[in-house]
Amino acid sequence: MSLSDSVVDALARRYRVERELGSGGAAIVYLADDHHLGHQVALKILKRAAGAAIGTERFLAEIRITAALEHPNILPLLDSGEAAGRLYYAMPYLTDGSLRDRIATGPLGVTVALPILRQVAEALAQAHQAGIIHRDVKPENILLRGGEALVADFGIARASSASLAGRRTTAGIVLGTPAYMAPEQATGDGTLDHRADLYGFGVLAFEVLAGRPLFAAPNPQALIAAHVAQPPPLLHQVRGTVPRPVSDLVNRCLEKDPGKRFQSASDLARHLRALEASGGTKPVPEGVFGRIRGWFSGS
Repeated sequence: MSLSDSVVDALARRYRVERELGSGGAAIVYLADDHHLGHQVALKILKRAAGAAIGTERFLAEIRITAALEHPNILPLLDSGEAAGRLYYAMPYLTDGSLRDRIATGPLGVTVALPILRQVAEALAQAHQAGIIHRDVKPENILLRGGEALVADFGIARASSASLAGRRTTAGIVLGTPAYMAPEQATGDGTLDHRADLYGFGVLAFEVLAGRPLFAAPNPQALIAAHVAQPPPLLHQVRGTVPRPVSDLVNRCLEKDPGKRFQSASDLARHLRALEASGGTKPVPEGVFGRIRGWFSGS
C-alpha cells in the first residue's frame, strides 16, 4: 500500500483502507471499509501533483456540484474531503469490474456493445446538461453492474476541466489520458466544451468494437500527435463484422473538428438507440441523418 501512515490515520475515523485497486495518471483507487455506511467503497485519492494543480477549494466545490448528478448510468459520489493534505472522494465499490476488464479478452459483439455505449452516451448527456464535462471517457471509467454501464470519475474530471481547461498544469502534467484525448483537449487550443467528451466516446467505442486501440504509439507525446493529425482508421475496415452504420457513427465522433462531430450527447444517444433497435444493421433514417450532416457542414 503506497499511502503514508499520516493519510491512513487521517482517514481512519471514517475509512479503513484495505488495498490498492488501481492507479492512473492523477489518482490511486483503494478498497476501503466505510464505517458510516457499513459497506465497502472505492476511495479515490489524488496524487499530490494533481491535487496541487486542481486546488483544494475548487476541487471540493466542484465535487459538491457533481454529487448532485442523478442518473441511473452515473456512478454516484458518496463523500469527498482532504486527509493529511491529500484530496479524495468515495464511490460505491462494484464487483463486476470495468469495461476495460470486459474487453480484456477481445472486442464485444455489436448487439452487446450498443446498449452499453448508449447508456454511456445518456449519462454524458445528463452531465452536459448540468454543465459538467467529463474529460476522461475511457474503458476504465465505465463500471459494470449486471447489465448496466455506470460512468465514473465525474468529480475529478469536472474539477480538472474548470481549473485547467485542458491545458498543461504548472506541475508539468496533463490531467486526462492521452490515448482518449480530443485534439483540442490535448493541445489546449481554444475553449474546451462537451464535444471533447464525444471524441473520447468515439475512441472508447472504436476500442470496444475493434478490439484494439484507435492509435498505437510509443509514448504519450506520439499519441497526442496522432489524435491531432492522423486520420482515424475506419472501424468497419478494421473489423469486418461491424456494420457500416455503426462504423459511420463512431467515425463521426472521431472528427478532428468539434463542429463536425455530433453536437450533443443527446443526439448521439438517439442515434445509438436507433441502431440498437436494428442490431446496428440499419442506418438512421436518411432525412434525419442528412439534416445533421447539413448542420455539420454548414450547408
